Amino acid sequence: GTTTLYGYSVPTGSTAPPTVKWKTEAVHGKNQVSTLVSGHREEGGAGVALTCCKEGDLNLGLFLTESGRALEKVNTNQLVNHMAAISPEARFFAAATFTADVKIWETIWEKTGGFSKIEKVMQLKGHKSGVTAVTFGSTWQRCVTASKDGTWMLWNLDVRYKLNEDPRVLKKGEIQRGKKAYTQLALSESGVLVAVADEDLH
Repeated sequence: GTTTLYGYSVPTGSTAPPTVKWKTEAVHGKNQVSTLVSGHREEGGAGVALTCCKEGDLNLGLFLTESGRALEKVNTNQLVNHMAAISPEARFFAAATFTADVKIWETIWEKTGGFSKIEKVMQLKGHKSGVTAVTFGSTWQRCVTASKDGTWMLWNLDVRYKLNEDPRVLKKGEIQRGKKAYTQLALSESGVLVAVADEDLH
């Protein structure tokens, strides 16, 4: 089946129920969306929703949360896409896929605030097997990945990527014994990592 995105208007200071503001149908054609996350640019900037479907040609989608307008569709060129993540400021987004590497794209905006394009700017290389989960911290500078190789990694993205400087691994840990892989991750502002494995919270 297909997936439809809905944008709701929530009245403030009122008990009135939310109303549908916009609707975007078949956001990935006949493929279902497995991940829906969002970020928001600096004060007064645009809100951006990121969708991900496990299969298909255009696996990732960027949409304006104000109107539902599609900004960009991305083909990860991978057989399977486990999930996707976007930084809180909607500056970077990433996908956890069939491979051991994680691609990171940057959203480029015009000085007037309008969307311009996306560029693939970084790649996280360090895992030995497919990455199952990825998430950003409270800012774009930090990112966490987990892999089928039994490890998780905390990355520093605050590098001179335009000069081809690679992101650095700040910390590395092992997934708890007996667990296949982490499927969901969350990183707090204080640096606490929360993970889900086999429906268990760690």
